[in-house]
Amino acid sequence: MYHTEHPTDKTIHEGYMKFQQSGCLCAVKRTGHPGPLAETVERVRETFVRSPQKSTTRASRELQMSQSSVWRILRKRLRAAFAAFAGAESPGSQSSFTLLFWILKILILE
Repeated sequence: MYHTEHPTDKTIHEGYMKFQQSGCLCAVKRTGHPGPLAETVERVRETFVRSPQKSTTRASRELQMSQSSVWRILRKRLRAAFAAFAGAESPGSQSSFTLLFWILKILILE
């Protein structure tokens, strides 16, 4: 509109080249911070398959990673277990033992 700089020749050229290559001037989706490695997710999964009653604190010590990382992997990467747990339990009775039991049950059935 008013009081704005006009695009430079370089900006116009870059937009033109981007349109020629991709057919769109849309912004590229950025990946953000990389998530945990597949090996790490598998190590966490195996830990709880072997011992479903294990706390996330104890698992974090054994895996030599932070407790919050273990919890985040369980919550985000192994979310199918959480979805089944949430559907099977009433909202006020989510004890850690029951949660880990459901995680184990789902992981074994996969």
